[in-house]
Amino acid sequence: RKKERKKVLLSKEGVTQGDPLSMAIYALATLPLIDRVKQDSLTQAWFADDSCGGASLPSLHQWWLALKAEGPKFGYFVNPPKTWLVVKDHQRQLAEKMFDGTGINITSAGRSLLGAPLGSAGFRLTYVQEQVAKWSAEVKELANIATTQPHAAFSGFTHGLSSKWCYLSRACNGLQPHLQPLEDTIRQKLLPALTGRTVGDAERNLLGLPARFGGLGIPNPVEEAEPAHLRAIMTTTPLVKHITGRSSESVEEVFAHQASACAEVRNLLATRFKDRVSSLRDSLPPTTQQAVTLAQERGASSWLTALPMSGHGFDLSKSDFRDALCLRYGWTPQRLHAQCVCGKPFSVEHSLCCSHGGFLGIRHNEVRDLLANLLKETCSNVSIEPVLQPLSGETFRYRSTNTAAEARLDIKAGGFWNNRRHECAFFDVRIFNPHAPSYQHLSIQNTHRLHERQKRREYEERVREVEHGTFTPLVFDCAGGAAPAATAFIKRLASKLAEKRNTGYADTINWLRCRLSFALLRCSILCVRGARSLRSRTSEDFQPDLALAESQACRHS
Repeated sequence: RKKERKKVLLSKEGVTQGDPLSMAIYALATLPLIDRVKQDSLTQAWFADDSCGGASLPSLHQWWLALKAEGPKFGYFVNPPKTWLVVKDHQRQLAEKMFDGTGINITSAGRSLLGAPLGSAGFRLTYVQEQVAKWSAEVKELANIATTQPHAAFSGFTHGLSSKWCYLSRACNGLQPHLQPLEDTIRQKLLPALTGRTVGDAERNLLGLPARFGGLGIPNPVEEAEPAHLRAIMTTTPLVKHITGRSSESVEEVFAHQASACAEVRNLLATRFKDRVSSLRDSLPPTTQQAVTLAQERGASSWLTALPMSGHGFDLSKSDFRDALCLRYGWTPQRLHAQCVCGKPFSVEHSLCCSHGGFLGIRHNEVRDLLANLLKETCSNVSIEPVLQPLSGETFRYRSTNTAAEARLDIKAGGFWNNRRHECAFFDVRIFNPHAPSYQHLSIQNTHRLHERQKRREYEERVREVEHGTFTPLVFDCAGGAAPAATAFIKRLASKLAEKRNTGYADTINWLRCRLSFALLRCSILCVRGARSLRSRTSEDFQPDLALAESQACRHS
């Protein structure tokens, strides 16, 4: 209100709680204190207000006194009851004497530091065993949830619970034998609850791959422990050398070396997973081999890695989630019909091609309407099923060009590929079943190009010469993959949406791929589970007067 004076709330104790800059500002504020208490004989490391140091007992005692004296000048107050000194057995008495009266806790066994054990071998072993037992119990509880809410349980495992032992594997070495009970719980409890089936050795190895390589992102903790530790050493070595003063490089040089190390780790991981996929392929059934190839397409796993948020339509029921896994891996879903209403044996492959029930049209219209609604946010003159201009004697190079008077395409949008609003872009959607027998001799890339070429020959020249516009075929397979032209369209649409909504491009394109992935997935499940029936009597066939006369005749007879 105009009459009210603006009031500013001044913070007297640092940044506001929840401010994303709080960690960075706090780190900057502690740098002068860290420099003030620095010693040549001591290695110190800070994480927010948690400080730790390693050195001889006299150096540690001097460091503690410096923290007590200099800390309050910078707003840092030590807390003796929460401070622990870990020493070896033969130094225990000397440590108690030297730190007498400080209130510091002293132990020769060990303590956990930022979630990792620090101390004797016996303490580290006990700590790991306790953590594994705790995690196994949590996995069992998650498996109980998965019987009724598998999608939520899967998301909770991949986005939350699994990070606990992944972190410990990076921080500690030699965990492989101690993580076996956890792997047994995952395989015997969680995976059957998620998939609704018993998982064999080959399938377990497959499901352990990342989603973009065709897996579920549920790795074997025993197999991943040692590689995770080695990768952590590779990526943190530049920082460790800089923190401990063993490197004379500038901060920029350290970050550059760390970025290079991270890129090398990513390349090593990609090579490792590709080799695992190649070695697994021969041990899988042919249907699963083809399904895994389709699952590795860009965008095909977006539904799997998204959080199950109902507000965005990203949540699946228990039957839909398990059917989705069956479609992803070529497994046979439970409770399928023996025969289709068309008279042919019913299967997943047949359901994705059968026209009875109208599900193929629903699948096409779902994707068309989704893309058209998003185009309306960023383009002008957007319409669905625009009729092309009638021909006036024009001739075309290809005989397959559509020359019908009422020819129409799926979507028209002005100014999509450029900023000229008067120039219209035309799009036509095609969704095909990659499991159809006619495509078995083709790779998925060649199948995409085949459908793109058919669409271009049918419409591109007519749109260019008559409409003076551009034509883009939007070809998708029902597994979620997109042809090259459709991929370029998705990137362009995401860029325009990000600019319109003032959001990041990476977040926008991930969201867009999720929307497309869920739309295709739900339609595929509808094809498998939807009720099909023979053509019923339409309203045009029904004549009320004749039906009334027949009923009266039957009543009087």
